Amino acid sequence: MSRVERPGRGGFTLIELLVVVAIIAVLVGLLLPAVQKVREASARTQSQNNLKQLALAAQGYHDRFGNFPPLLGLDFTRGGEGTGSGAVHYHLLPGIEQQEVWDRGFWRAGRENQSNQGPHRVVLKVYVNPGDPGNTMNGIALSFSATNFYAGTSYPASAQFFAQTNATGGLVNAQYYRKLREVLDGSSSTVMFAESYMTCGSGRHAWGERSIGVSHPSFANTGRSGAAAVGPGARFQPKPELAACNPALAQGPWGGGGIQVALADGSARLVSPSVTGSTWWSSLTPAAGDILAADW
Repeated sequence: MSRVERPGRGGFTLIELLVVVAIIAVLVGLLLPAVQKVREASARTQSQNNLKQLALAAQGYHDRFGNFPPLLGLDFTRGGEGTGSGAVHYHLLPGIEQQEVWDRGFWRAGRENQSNQGPHRVVLKVYVNPGDPGNTMNGIALSFSATNFYAGTSYPASAQFFAQTNATGGLVNAQYYRKLREVLDGSSSTVMFAESYMTCGSGRHAWGERSIGVSHPSFANTGRSGAAAVGPGARFQPKPELAACNPALAQGPWGGGGIQVALADGSARLVSPSVTGSTWWSSLTPAAGDILAADW
């Protein structure tokens, strides 16, 4: 009997290849948004953890010294010769397990800025939000040269909490030592830190900054940004493009438009993008006698 030879199967035809490519493109298109959502969720969780650490460090500082650190200035509450000076973020360093960085502090034993070892040149992971669009220089807020720069933070401090302000929110004294008993509106309703873009227009948040200018790591601060920084009109920006970033305000970096904050009771939470300017401002003022509205 003769054997019938069957013709062999060749490679894919052009049409079949195009179909396979189209299917792969559809699958990638479906998977990418899901991957992005997972990444954002992870970054948001890490950011909330960072804020929680800052809140607990501030609480620990108060437990130890009887007051919160100043928005800017000398840390008299620690006592001793050569006490360090800086922004609130500098004073919280021991509370976030950065004692060695704190020991490099400005005005401590004449070591400030020697050999470019000042604390302001240390990029700290806990001060950087992994979802911050304004973190354009790998944790550096200001760079003058390879050895002359200021590390940044995505979590500026509320000047309304850490400084002394007047009835309209204007800065009176940055070197103020608030006590918890002065938070008359309730520690669970008062914001200490909020997410913001590290670099935003002409503004920067450099955590080691020693002046009150545009690089100071604070918001709601007329000394830094003028009258535009305070009042109900100074509500945070929900995920602005970098080109539309307003350095006088805080910024929420998340899809959906919310912003995460650290509260005076040591907790951290997400604030809805639907919160009004009045409610936002009420959450920043520690002793105005106001009650947060239902949109909080």
